[in-house]
Amino acid sequence: MKKCEYWTTKDGTKIKIQDLTNDHLINIIKFLRRYASKKLDEEIDTGYSVLASLGGEMAQFFCEQDLDRLESMTVDDYLSNSFPPYDALLEESFKRKLKLVQT
Repeated sequence: MKKCEYWTTKDGTKIKIQDLTNDHLINIIKFLRRYASKKLDEEIDTGYSVLASLGGEMAQFFCEQDLDRLESMTVDDYLSNSFPPYDALLEESFKRKLKLVQT
């Protein structure tokens, strides 16, 4: 997978991740973690709703496996799997030795 090198702001401006200010980089990561935490919870809730409606044993088995995978994920794992720029943002924050709370 190609590494993401740009962050696109809400107004459509593209900024190289290496050119983001420290504050902007930290705020982006914090925002993404808050958003992903909610989305992960929503996916798990949706999975349990689907599981309750499934009739076949195989379908239930695979749904339960997917739920187990989601429930074992950290927010960082979820972001790494679902949002390609996240790893590049984290890598840049580590290069700069910025203090981030791990999730």
